[in-house]
Amino acid sequence: MKNKLLVFMMLLMVSPILSCDEDKGDETENNLMNLIFLLGNKTLTVNVTYTGTYVPALTNPGSQYIYVYLYNTRPTYTRSPVRVYSARSAGPVTDGTQQAITLTGIWSGHYYLMVFYDYKSGDNADNKGDFYTLYDSTNDGTNCIASATTVSIPSVSSIDITFADTYDFPSGAGTGAGATFDPTGCP
Repeated sequence: MKNKLLVFMMLLMVSPILSCDEDKGDETENNLMNLIFLLGNKTLTVNVTYTGTYVPALTNPGSQYIYVYLYNTRPTYTRSPVRVYSARSAGPVTDGTQQAITLTGIWSGHYYLMVFYDYKSGDNADNKGDFYTLYDSTNDGTNCIASATTVSIPSVSSIDITFADTYDFPSGAGTGAGATFDPTGCP
């Protein structure tokens, strides 16, 4: 958030330089709004295939949507730090078909990526018992926070991820920050 504010303040300082010049006739106008639009107009398509159990939870079944979250910093809980971008599948997932989930309006930068299947319901989609994976560039998935790697936007515009029931969210133990990422198996 601090980086975005700094960029915005710098843009405000140079905006008089980038404003239109009436003497140039019908040349394309480079103004502040065009520059802001270009900086924050990146997309990332995550092609997700969930190959786990499609039977709804016996009690409190979730929506069965697949969600994609991007974080500025490495997350400890699903809602701490707060995700900066999110998107979900167009509908419930009932088979192993690849789902193209596109996040839009992304500012250039490096982001941690989490994908999860809303298996069990709760106050929020990211709930204890839901199946997830954190992006790891060497194997496309981990539950180990230390092994999670960032995605560089706009260098990367598409990622393929396949995950199953290998990792599920443990309880956040009443922290209000959401479910935790389980560090089991960390090197």
